[in-house]
Amino acid sequence: MSKTWNEYILWTLSRINDCHAKSMLLHLNKYSDRYWTPRELKQVLNLDIDEDKRTKTKTGLKLIKDFQEKIEAYAQQFPDVVILLAFLSLGGFTDEAMQQCQSVGIATTEGITLQLNL
Repeated sequence: MSKTWNEYILWTLSRINDCHAKSMLLHLNKYSDRYWTPRELKQVLNLDIDEDKRTKTKTGLKLIKDFQEKIEAYAQQFPDVVILLAFLSLGGFTDEAMQQCQSVGIATTEGITLQLNL
């Protein structure tokens, strides 16, 4: 299986009873000879995820803790890699999520501005 998906696999294995996790894991294993983007997986597996709704809602504590778990798994596999912790939430953060980010050193932002100096 591609190393690109390794962090997702580690995260998925801990949540194998999730309604989409098992399908995603089996699909990635079956077609491990190619790279899959999240958008392609959504289409192929008919995942019912409303991305627009997700981007407009505030990020909560559960999502931040899931992010932390992914980072911890990645850090264990690649101990020599410097990891910059940052989380983008277009909908903002709940108070609990922001407190968690601040307490563990995760940088937060609600948008990215591109500036070109020509």
